[in-house]
Amino acid sequence: MKQPTRTCLIVFLLLASTVNTWAQQYLITEHGAKPGNTDNTSAIQKAIDRATVEGGTVIVPAGLFMTGTIQLKNNVTLQLNKNAVLKGIASKAVYPSIPIKYKLHTSAGQSGRALIFASQAENISITGEGTIDGNGEDPLFDSKDNVNTMRPYGLLIESCKNVTISGVKMQHSAMWMQRYVNCDFLRITGVTVFNHANLNNDGMDIDDCHNVIVANCIIDADDDALCFKSEGDRGVKNVVVTNCILATHASAFKFGTGSTGGFESVQFSNTVIRQSLATNMKHPFKQKSGLTGIDLASTDGAVIKDVNISNISIDSLENPIFIKLGNRLRKTSVTANGKAGSIQGIHFSQITIKNSGISPTTITGFPANYIHDINFRDIFIEHKGGGAAKDTSLVVPENSNHYPGTRMFERKLPATGFYIRHVKNISFNNVQIKLTGNDLRPVMVCDDVEEMALNGLKNKTLNPLKYAIVLKDSKDIIISSASNIEGGVQQLNSKSVTINK
Repeated sequence: MKQPTRTCLIVFLLLASTVNTWAQQYLITEHGAKPGNTDNTSAIQKAIDRATVEGGTVIVPAGLFMTGTIQLKNNVTLQLNKNAVLKGIASKAVYPSIPIKYKLHTSAGQSGRALIFASQAENISITGEGTIDGNGEDPLFDSKDNVNTMRPYGLLIESCKNVTISGVKMQHSAMWMQRYVNCDFLRITGVTVFNHANLNNDGMDIDDCHNVIVANCIIDADDDALCFKSEGDRGVKNVVVTNCILATHASAFKFGTGSTGGFESVQFSNTVIRQSLATNMKHPFKQKSGLTGIDLASTDGAVIKDVNISNISIDSLENPIFIKLGNRLRKTSVTANGKAGSIQGIHFSQITIKNSGISPTTITGFPANYIHDINFRDIFIEHKGGGAAKDTSLVVPENSNHYPGTRMFERKLPATGFYIRHVKNISFNNVQIKLTGNDLRPVMVCDDVEEMALNGLKNKTLNPLKYAIVLKDSKDIIISSASNIEGGVQQLNSKSVTINK
């Protein structure tokens, strides 16, 4: 008699658990949502408000559902089923201004509008196989008539904890597709982004967040694809980005340009950076292949340190890698200390660069402010060439207080592989550079560089180079295995240079 009683109890508990799971699901159509041209904002919000009481999943079934701003709340999962589309309504009235409670140093970013937002919430998720469509190409959102703060983001998630975004497709935002500010334990996995509807169409912006994972995502954006910012005091810390495909008409993987609080403990790996698949282009520079593959900048006082970048393929970008320490120090800052930041401890390994554009990898500080402790190991570069002999004597402006980016300098710099200025303690191990087109510029130019170790540089060119390496105002340089280098080493006002054959 005891065994049947125990069996019945187990069956009862299983049934109760199943009923409880069903009870925590809230179908938006059961709260008044209708596919088509109906404004479903209030119906979807009603389902979310009910779900947050005990925690639950709000389900968007297959179909096109128009909506204005909806707010995610504690313990709610928004699930977009296969063939479900949440699409933004083309009406300014349905996107109220949302105050950002976290203090930023840029007043322009202290509020925003969004299709989906959450503020000071915990345990929130957006999942499924459906699509979030910002409808940002509608003439109502024309950037000529709408400044950045007037055009809604696709997602705006601020000061939240335990945030999961997975599986969904996102497209056509009027502004950035995603903006995450001051969040902790943020996980973004398996997301596909195609954002080419308007100006400022970033794919994903992560600002002053800690404990972040971005994995298995495909992001194709008109502006920056994956951009980390630090526009407050908290900084970006403990980040893993892996197994992604990034495409852009601007920068693919970027720190900045907002760079106040800093960036620390970042791992970026196993990622392909390629040309965008978009046939249209909104970005003002009109660089279809993309401006920069990896873009790391501290120009507003940020400290950038402990960054490891490995197993990356960069194809057809104008400038493969850009690292800049500057002193723009935005005048809009309200509490910034007014001091230049620092960049130190950046490590690159297993980087393959194909069809590299006219600009070399660029690593520059500014006078009396050096970038420190940079390492390149196992770097393979295929360069299209295009430089002339006269380009070797180009005078490169400092422009240390300008907007950071490869276009702050001349598009052509005096080198094909690396242009390095105001840097201390930099090393290169096994770097191979092959030119597929004519180019008479040196492979590497070092200006005001101290403590550099170069071991295993190999270069192949169509034109014999008189000088493969130019050292200007530099010291404490060791070049090993120099017999593998095609071309000599020019020393201009440099000292303590050791060249080992």
